[in-house]
Amino acid sequence: MNSLALRPGDIFLSKNPMALGKAINAVQRFWAKDSHSIYSHAGIIIDEAGTTYESLWRVKSQNLFEAYKDDQVLIARHENMLPGAFHYAFEHIRQEHDNDFYPFYRLTFHLFPPIAKLCTNSVVCSELVAKFLHYLDMFPYYNGANPDNLHDHIKWAKGWQIIYEGKV
Repeated sequence: MNSLALRPGDIFLSKNPMALGKAINAVQRFWAKDSHSIYSHAGIIIDEAGTTYESLWRVKSQNLFEAYKDDQVLIARHENMLPGAFHYAFEHIRQEHDNDFYPFYRLTFHLFPPIAKLCTNSVVCSELVAKFLHYLDMFPYYNGANPDNLHDHIKWAKGWQIIYEGKV
């Protein structure tokens, strides 16, 4: 599966079949305008080999193909994600959030989306991705962003291309 032509700045969404992923999807589905939610996790691809940068127990890197083997993923790319843009936004994100602990308390904020927009210095996985994109004017906000918001934006906003959707 590593035959995908990945680029730094590609975004991935994944479907977590475990209890937490199912709970996240249930909440997202409840609040979604289309009453539909597939993905419950998000991250940034930082190199051609599939190294990711994501908020897990800590904000860290791992390999997409090893960590999400046999999981449903979507990989997307924005047409304006050029190397200079990637490095600019990634350096900001890395300096602000590298090795941060996962803010589980923020998940409770997402039960009521207006509350999730309250600012804190910590970000859940989708907020990390949204903040990265927000630095480049590719996503309109980051506090309160969830994986379903990212998915809908990728599907409907101009400039996005889905590179791959399926199991890795």
